[in-house]
Amino acid sequence: ERTNDTEILRESTIILNEAILAMPPDALLSKLAIAEKRFGLALMRLDSQNGDVEGLRQALNAFQSALQIYDRYKTPKEWAEIMGHIAQVTQIIGQHLKSPDTLAKAIEASLAVLKVIVKNDRPLLWAATQNNLGSAQFLLGKLTRDEKIFEEATAAFTLAHEVYLARGAERMANLTKKNLRRAEALSSRTRPSQPPPVPWELDDLPVPHEDILSSEKVNAKQPSAPKVVFGQE
Repeated sequence: ERTNDTEILRESTIILNEAILAMPPDALLSKLAIAEKRFGLALMRLDSQNGDVEGLRQALNAFQSALQIYDRYKTPKEWAEIMGHIAQVTQIIGQHLKSPDTLAKAIEASLAVLKVIVKNDRPLLWAATQNNLGSAQFLLGKLTRDEKIFEEATAAFTLAHEVYLARGAERMANLTKKNLRRAEALSSRTRPSQPPPVPWELDDLPVPHEDILSSEKVNAKQPSAPKVVFGQE
């Protein structure tokens, strides 16, 4: 799921789906969760490139299946990782559909992750989640033209940027700096007739799959936004 090669990703989704279906009823839940997570990651990367919302829905379903296996309090690390992926794929779906409700769900998922992880324990994951939160807020602000949301995105990007600088993560620091500048440009003046001049960049979680996702394709026919159901609280 870490490659951008379309054919490899497509083959991976087929193999992983077959493996999940072939698992016996008494299979270890941890193995099933890992398979569901990898299936979701492969689908998310493949379908975020080609704009296939139905494929992204499948990725969301796979992550939600994995989330049911982990407990927020007993296995917080695994729970937070899966919830972070849910936040990402929901954000991508919301961007494709131009759906404020779906983007709001992405924000909710990122905030749920931030309630579980501790900044000092997992600083890079914390920073990545802040960047993902800012991305969802920025996209929602583009749709609603709400200045307050742009300000919230600016705050999230600032927190992420500070951590990346302190940890010497130069590439991610540069990315969040770009994101911060875009949010700052609109936080003090909201102009409905003047959209941001450059495409948006999305930051994937760096542990264990660090990469950047970007997509600006929007289908001509917009399907309805999916129902996002979170796991255990």
